[in-house]
Amino acid sequence: MVNLKKSDEFKNVIPSKIFENIAMYKPILLGVEGESKELIENYEVGFCFQPENKESFLNAIKDIQNIDKGLFKVNCNKMLVDFDRNNIAENLIKFIV
Repeated sequence: MVNLKKSDEFKNVIPSKIFENIAMYKPILLGVEGESKELIENYEVGFCFQPENKESFLNAIKDIQNIDKGLFKVNCNKMLVDFDRNNIAENLIKFIV
């Protein structure tokens, strides 16, 4: 679970615990808006809820219990490859050169 206070300051951060949980194949329950939310939704590796919204949180808990484990694992693997530091470094070098 990644839960931060509702604030514009958190819209441009990606908490590192997201990547740690994905590496352990643990679905994310995310209460953060902005880039983190887009990441979780685009890769379909968890469920998001509105920060400081009890009803949204309870709905996300219900949703995460029904996650498709096979698809989830495939999505985790894709995210792990896309955010692997070696791959990112190689892509940066290719971009610079």
